[in-house]
Amino acid sequence: MKAIYITLLLILASINGMAQTDFLSLKQNFINHRKANKQDSALLVARYMNQLALKEEGDTSYWYALSMRYIGNPYYTLNKTDSCLEYWHRSLTLFETNHRNHLDHATGINSLGNLYSDLGDYEKAEKYYLQSLEIRQKIYPEDHSDIATSFNNLGNLYSDLGDYEK
Repeated sequence: MKAIYITLLLILASINGMAQTDFLSLKQNFINHRKANKQDSALLVARYMNQLALKEEGDTSYWYALSMRYIGNPYYTLNKTDSCLEYWHRSLTLFETNHRNHLDHATGINSLGNLYSDLGDYEKAEKYYLQSLEIRQKIYPEDHSDIATSFNNLGNLYSDLGDYEK
């Protein structure tokens, strides 16, 4: 039913020649569904955002890249690792090609680090955590919470590996 509703919205938007989509509202809607643990609804919003971003801004746009990551997020929560990885890697490729060193680029890389850490692939997790930290250090002041998160993730990883010196 929800998929039909989204399809109808897309059709109406194209018929009416609506003004550009309010992607910030869609982003907040997605976040609200995730916080309420409504993963199916969050996925629908992310797919809708993805379709609109592709239609209105193209396949190199920031919103298209972000929506790819957003599609992967509910899959992460639902432990659908293959689907999550597919969308997160697609998002990462788009960010690296078109929006390098953006804060959402760093967040996506950090998320991949988390997933690979969960999977026990600590080598890949470390690689992604270090990349995310590097970008965050370029963007934020030294005392920003995202930098602290990156250091915390690395610290937990090294603790899991028994590398207490690092």
